[in-house]
Amino acid sequence: MEHRDFTKCFVFHDMDWVQDILHMSDLGLWNMVTDRDMRNIKFYIDGTMARLLGLKEDLSPEACFEFWYKRINRGNHAYVNDVMNRIVHTGKLCEVQYTWNHPEWGDIPVRCAGRSRQLRDGRILITGYHQNMANLEQMKRWSMNVSWEEVFEYNMTSGTALIYTDRKVTYGTEKQIQGFPEVWADSDMVHPGFKETFLQAFRVLRTGGDHARCEVKLKNRNGEYSWFAMELEVLSYEEGCPEIVLGRFEDITRLKELENAYIRQARVNQLLLEDSLAHAEVDLTGDRVMRLYGTWKRYLGHLEEHSYSKLMNLLENKSVKPEDRKDFKLYFDRESLLARFEAGRHRVSMNYRRLFEGDRLRRVQLAVYMYQEPASNHIFGVFCLLDKEGRKDSDKARDREGQEPQEDEFAQLLSAVGDAACLIDPDTYELIEANQAYYRMIGRAEEDCRGHKCYELFYGNNRPCMFCNGFNWEWDRFSLWENTDARQGIKRLMKTRMVEWKGMPAVLTIGVEAAYDGGEAEPLKSGPDARAEVANKVISCIYAMIEARTLEESMRRLMDVLADHYKAGHILIYLQKENEFGYECACCRDESNCPPVSGDMESHIQAWLDQNHQGGVRDIEEPQDILPESFELYQDMEREQVSNMAVFPIVCKKGELGYIVMLERKVQDSLDLVDMLLYFIAQEISKRQDAKKLEYSIYNDSLTGLLNRSSYDRFRRSFKADNVVSIGVIIIDINDLKSVNDTRGTEAGDALIRQAAGIIEKQFGDCAVFRLNSNEFDIIMENISYSEFEHRFGALIREMNSRQNLSVSAGRVWDDRQKNLDWAMKQAGELMRIDKQRYYETKPSLTGSGRLDLIKRLLHSIESREFRVVLQPKLYLKTGTCAGAEALIRYYHPEKGIIMPSRFIGLLERENLISYVDLFVFEECCRLLEQWDQIGYREQVLSFNFSRMTLLNADIVSSVASIAKKYDVHPNKLEIEVTESIGELGRDMVYKALAEFKKLGYRISLDDFGTKYSNMDILSDVEFDVLKLDKSLVDKIDRDKVSGQIVKHIISMCHDMKIQTIAEGIEEELQEAYLKKCRCMIGQGYLYGKPMEVEEYERNFLMGKNEDSRQ
Repeated sequence: MEHRDFTKCFVFHDMDWVQDILHMSDLGLWNMVTDRDMRNIKFYIDGTMARLLGLKEDLSPEACFEFWYKRINRGNHAYVNDVMNRIVHTGKLCEVQYTWNHPEWGDIPVRCAGRSRQLRDGRILITGYHQNMANLEQMKRWSMNVSWEEVFEYNMTSGTALIYTDRKVTYGTEKQIQGFPEVWADSDMVHPGFKETFLQAFRVLRTGGDHARCEVKLKNRNGEYSWFAMELEVLSYEEGCPEIVLGRFEDITRLKELENAYIRQARVNQLLLEDSLAHAEVDLTGDRVMRLYGTWKRYLGHLEEHSYSKLMNLLENKSVKPEDRKDFKLYFDRESLLARFEAGRHRVSMNYRRLFEGDRLRRVQLAVYMYQEPASNHIFGVFCLLDKEGRKDSDKARDREGQEPQEDEFAQLLSAVGDAACLIDPDTYELIEANQAYYRMIGRAEEDCRGHKCYELFYGNNRPCMFCNGFNWEWDRFSLWENTDARQGIKRLMKTRMVEWKGMPAVLTIGVEAAYDGGEAEPLKSGPDARAEVANKVISCIYAMIEARTLEESMRRLMDVLADHYKAGHILIYLQKENEFGYECACCRDESNCPPVSGDMESHIQAWLDQNHQGGVRDIEEPQDILPESFELYQDMEREQVSNMAVFPIVCKKGELGYIVMLERKVQDSLDLVDMLLYFIAQEISKRQDAKKLEYSIYNDSLTGLLNRSSYDRFRRSFKADNVVSIGVIIIDINDLKSVNDTRGTEAGDALIRQAAGIIEKQFGDCAVFRLNSNEFDIIMENISYSEFEHRFGALIREMNSRQNLSVSAGRVWDDRQKNLDWAMKQAGELMRIDKQRYYETKPSLTGSGRLDLIKRLLHSIESREFRVVLQPKLYLKTGTCAGAEALIRYYHPEKGIIMPSRFIGLLERENLISYVDLFVFEECCRLLEQWDQIGYREQVLSFNFSRMTLLNADIVSSVASIAKKYDVHPNKLEIEVTESIGELGRDMVYKALAEFKKLGYRISLDDFGTKYSNMDILSDVEFDVLKLDKSLVDKIDRDKVSGQIVKHIISMCHDMKIQTIAEGIEEELQEAYLKKCRCMIGQGYLYGKPMEVEEYERNFLMGKNEDSRQ
């Protein structure tokens, strides 16, 4: 079959409308021809597919496949490979969804499906489709809910559910379910007690609701019932009825357990409070006393809803004997209690001497029981004040009544046990009670054990024993296990179970010392008990690994188990290198009494695993056994006195993940424990590695490895302005990337993006760096000084622009006031676009004719005097003489006549062309002042407006200076007017330009002061000579007392700051009179004259003034 034959498959009998439909739905078609091993692959695509792949040139079938495959997100290769293998070997239609890196659009979600058939020559033909999901509404919503574990789409008309995710949490493998939701309710997929709740959620949508949520029990992927939250949302309607529904599942079993624990804790608290003198409920996280009871209610009731800290200070100073106050404060400080809760200690108590009336002392105990409230996640505490002396009296009273005292209850509980026994707090591991056999076993007095952890007393450890955890504590039977006391060199057999003690749960632990000949620790003999022990350890180890937060912690827990069981001197775990061949040591454990494994031996084991090891368990009983395979490793074992080595491969369905290497094993016992664990170890590593890759693909850009938009959204949500001193934002955009993709191919474009990303990451590795668009990079810095920010920005731009074929445009914003991230990002982006416009002005061949034509037409209009300057006079209010004028621009259209600035200034600013007009007005002012000076009108000051876009030009000061050189005019006759809004964009650059103009002698005026909200900070940032009151303030001063007072105080403030005031928009004599009274210096408005031609201004205000001066 020729290449063209495979392409012809897409013709569909020349029906053009089919191609149109495929094009509109972003559905591309492809054929793949390969052998059964998928080694030689040719990829044929139609026109829509080429567009979806962003191909700008024709590629060979081999190159086309390579282009598509390389751009699959790194975390998704395993899924795609698995589906392709199923297609080839089953011939069934299979579908996969994954993230694909588009040359221009970046990472996008796509859906592919295909089925295979065998050709006559034995090759396999796979026919399929490729669909861009980025524009589908349901996928947009799905991407916004990445925290949900399972997502499905439900067609209410057909009763079909399509599960997008890979059945990660629910039972079964079907991704398309017919007869949904009834088929789940009728089967045992939904717990019988929740069928009605499950179906009612769907009824809500059928009866007009657009959203429904419920909590039900469903079968999890292991076939056991778990709690799930289900949320449904209608995406589309058909003839007024709901058609497509987006559904989501989340496993909330843990949350339910927390809620149940909260309810149980509340019941326990009620029992505890019955015998208390006083108690209180406190929100420790919120530092708030919720409720007070007993004596505290009577005497301190006014502190309800006040701070906990205030309550504790009052109790400390009024009720606690001075000698006990230091300990009291240490025990019950709010931060200390929260830290103890985080460390796993949920109960804290202290005995102290309480002051009563008449300086009487009484021994009391203050205890706090802490728990987490599930709705708010706040840590709450129930505080109980117990009268210890009163308790003794009540115990004696009960003795008289024939009741046994509480001290005997523990002995009664253990009456059938002659061994050492104790009760342990399951939350804190603290010792509650113990019998005398226990104290004899550990060799410590009873009073020395109070407040200590059980594992500290038993074994001198600093953390709980590996097998002593909640998974092994059961109410109905004992768990049996063995542990070694390294301090005394003995083993102990331990039995644990849950019991109720004084209304609270406790762990009953019974210990028996195992006696061995010669005092040596020996293993238990093999047999049913030994096998049960191994099975027990396997289960405990699995739970311990699962509960670990990270892969590293999980591996360390595993190594603790193996080291304890086999008495191994060293354990190393080697895992496959990421995206490379070979293995590397992921973690290592050395016994405390053994010197650590040397770096040479670690690397020689790695080299041996890379080159020689062929898989399977290896038990190397002496160094000579490894000599034929690795002389270096043999030398290491001899030199470091390692007598044996055992190697266990970690294998899962994907293949070999790595190896466990055990050195210097003292217990030559069966390797059953490791064999039984290997499968679970492989599953745990695979699961965590997949999760890590998936998380990486969600939050990182697949082309550059930088953070992506999901990371930015997460960063933005967590950003708090109050937590930083300053922020700096830099936005970098690669120039001409599209041209590079079009002329040199997307591979060259990708290389350019990676090169830019590498430079940025090298210089800003300590900052948050994002790639949000194809050729745009965003850098966010926190707590950085302005000088350092500018230095690092300058160094980055210099390095990037020094690279061959790499040119960038950039915008930057630094802020230490509002620290508004959204504002800073927006302003930096605007400045970057301005910089890019300047770049294209210097590269006319790359801009196209549009912008160049605009510039030419604008310059032609200026030269042909279609733009003209008009003047509006300004008068001294005290004398009525002319103080100068404001130069304003007008456009005289050849056909439409005068066009006001509001019609064209915005357009010129958007196109970054306003500086041409601003500089034209400035030059006209220079020309007029020079002309007037020559004929004797030397006291005139002309003001003119500079747009913030003009001030953002890096060369604006030099441009003004070059124009001013042509005229004999002193800068103090020229007044630059800027508005308050100049601080909104590129504030630092604008302020710097104004400061340079000020140094050169130009006057700086703040225009339109009082428009909307006035930011007073600008008066301290820029040294202004003039402040112009906006017309909106002046309009109401003669009839509104508040406006008048505001104007009066602004003028007074300006007098104090040596700033001249000008009132704009004066139209009535009453306004003028009030302003004179407030000592405003200059007025401007229609009362004195509208903007007028230069000749009219000269005739009415200059010549008359000259004549007056001559009279």
